[in-house]
Amino acid sequence: MQASDKIAIAAAIIAACAFFATVWQAHLAHTHNRLSVRPLLVWARERTVNDTGTEVIFMLRNCGVGPAIITERVFLVDEKPFLPPTDTKDEVEAFVRSVLGSKCAWHLRAQGLPGLGSAFPAGDSQVIARIFFPNHSLQMVDDLLAQISTAEFRVRYESLYKERFVLLAT
Repeated sequence: MQASDKIAIAAAIIAACAFFATVWQAHLAHTHNRLSVRPLLVWARERTVNDTGTEVIFMLRNCGVGPAIITERVFLVDEKPFLPPTDTKDEVEAFVRSVLGSKCAWHLRAQGLPGLGSAFPAGDSQVIARIFFPNHSLQMVDDLLAQISTAEFRVRYESLYKERFVLLAT
């Protein structure tokens, strides 16, 4: 084997190593890019108590670093989708009415749902329901909410890379 053959073999080995290093770097960059736009939806509940009653706020937050593309959002009762009456204009109010009914006095002060196909920005939050329970203590409200534990809210969403995620909130 001559010196030129040894140089050619060394060059081929170096080229192969450079190729594999480039492929590995591309894989790491792709993984990083996916992580840098990954949404993370969480369910939050805030409670406020004052002399007139207790207010409970149910909200959706995106604690991730990328937008969540909403593909489905549905209320569930006993793990079955809640279908509001056809004459109802507000799905959240119909759901709260069906779950709480006349068990106690309550007022729905605010409600909302993210739109299907909409982008839920990173760091954003949306109030799903803000319910006021007049003349109810925090313990009474917690007991009431524990009784309706069969009620859930499911959100299916995607990242910009079409990765699919599900949030099931109780």
